[in-house]
Amino acid sequence: FAERYLGASGRENVRRALLRCGMGSTAELFVAQMQDYLALGSEGRINVPGVAAGNWRWRMAPGAAAAGLAAEIRALDRLYRALETGDTAAYLADYRRCCVNLGKRVQLISPQGRTQALALDVDDQFGLVVRLDNGEERVVRSGEVSVRGMDGYVE
Repeated sequence: FAERYLGASGRENVRRALLRCGMGSTAELFVAQMQDYLALGSEGRINVPGVAAGNWRWRMAPGAAAAGLAAEIRALDRLYRALETGDTAAYLADYRRCCVNLGKRVQLISPQGRTQALALDVDDQFGLVVRLDNGEERVVRSGEVSVRGMDGYVE
């Protein structure tokens, strides 16, 4: 279930996606244990449910965190803070630069069916601006756009 919900597969990808979702949530406070950032398994447990003794003994060993971990956490914190405050210009520019479907035909998928459109731009809210074949422009969001079956992609 978690893999489907997070759109990630494999333990490492699910772990990272779960941390990103937590940090990006609208909650007032997100708390993650270092064990999650360090990708520890059962050896990093704080407690064992139903067991009264031997809990709360895990301690992070000096040097256990890789040098880049703090930078990774800070980068995610900056990203989500920027999203919260609306200071997204740098992220938006990067997203536009990396968006592989701009200027290409895409399929719009909805409960009403599929239609094709031309991907024009990314709006300030990170939505994809498309032009339908009838000339109408529309903004679409994640999950509504596919290039599968087009320009040689597998159906």
